[in-house]
Amino acid sequence: MIADFLYSHKIDFDYDEQITLKGNEKNKNGHLESWIRPDFYLTEFDIIIEYWGLKGTEDYDNKMEKKKRLYKEAGKHFISIMPEDLSDLDDTLRIKLERLGCKLLD
Repeated sequence: MIADFLYSHKIDFDYDEQITLKGNEKNKNGHLESWIRPDFYLTEFDIIIEYWGLKGTEDYDNKMEKKKRLYKEAGKHFISIMPEDLSDLDDTLRIKLERLGCKLLD
C-alpha cells in the first residue's frame, strides 16, 4: 500500500535497501556507524518511511525503538506508519510527507 501510494505520486524510493547512519550509539563492534534497512527510503527527499507492522512484541519493539533513536541521532527525517494508519493511509502519508516539505504530485 505504501509503495502504491509512492508510485501514484511519482516519488522515487528504495525499498528495503541498506543505508549507513552515523550516530551516538555504538554498534556491536564498537563503531558509531550502523547499517540499517529501512522499509522505504525516499531518495529525492532524504526521508525514511517505516511500517511498524509487528508492533507489540518485545523483540520487535526493541528493534523499532533502536531504529528510531538511530534515525534521530543521524538527523534523518522519518515517518512511522502503524497498522491502525492503514485504513486512511493516503491521507496519513500525505499529511506526514507535506509536514516534512515533500510536495506531492497528483
